[in-house]
Amino acid sequence: MRRGFAGVARDNHISDSVWGGLIHQRTDGASNFNARGVELGAKVALGNFEALAYGFESKGLGLSTVGALFLSPAGETKGRGFFVQGTYKLGKTKFGINYGENKDTDGTLADDNKFKSYTLGVYHSLNKYVTLVGEYNNEKGTGDDLFVGDLKTSTVSLGGIIFF
Repeated sequence: MRRGFAGVARDNHISDSVWGGLIHQRTDGASNFNARGVELGAKVALGNFEALAYGFESKGLGLSTVGALFLSPAGETKGRGFFVQGTYKLGKTKFGINYGENKDTDGTLADDNKFKSYTLGVYHSLNKYVTLVGEYNNEKGTGDDLFVGDLKTSTVSLGGIIFF
């Protein structure tokens, strides 16, 4: 049997916003535990510059909450992470940089799993429906639970976004 709650609060002023969310779920059955998490974020704009900061902390949500995976095979892991981003718009082109970290511990994990990533991007709006995109992403992961040794990736992406 599962029971719990989730909530989100948002406050928007002109071009600034602050948001927060929380979730709590108790699972009763073969093993009983509480899954919980909290998040907080803020976005501020000043002229053509935008800054965003976001952080979260969780326990018992597993390594992924995609599809509400509360009964994770990794057990009651603890997760903590943050994300910061800055962008500057010059005409129809926006330049951006972001950085984030994530750390998972405890549960059935044999090791702390840590991920760090940054992205540099250029986004050019052709019109209100099409934006061209160029990004460079660098990611580093450590922890023996998901892979042996350190994970290092560098990716260049070119493409477009269609809005409808």
